[in-house]
Amino acid sequence: MPQAAFRAYTDAEITTAISNWKAAFDAIRVGKSYTIAGRTVTRADEQFILNTLGSFQEEKERRAGIIPPRCSYANHAGGVN
Repeated sequence: MPQAAFRAYTDAEITTAISNWKAAFDAIRVGKSYTIAGRTVTRADEQFILNTLGSFQEEKERRAGIIPPRCSYANHAGGVN
C-alpha cells in the first residue's frame, strides 16, 4: 500500500487493521473465510493478506520511529521542481 494511503488512518485504526488482517490470515490458514468491514471473502490470496499485513505493520513501526521514513526520488538528488 502506498505510504500516502496511510495518512487517512489514525494510529488506533492501524492497530485495528493489523488485528483484522492477522485474523484474516489465521482464518485462511485453516481453510475458512474471513470478514473485514462487512465483506466476506473465501479462499483468499495468502500472499495478498501477508503483504497488506506487512504494510500496516511497517507503517506502525515507522510512526513509532522503529524504522526510518520512506523517501521518494524527489527527496533524493536535489528533488524535482
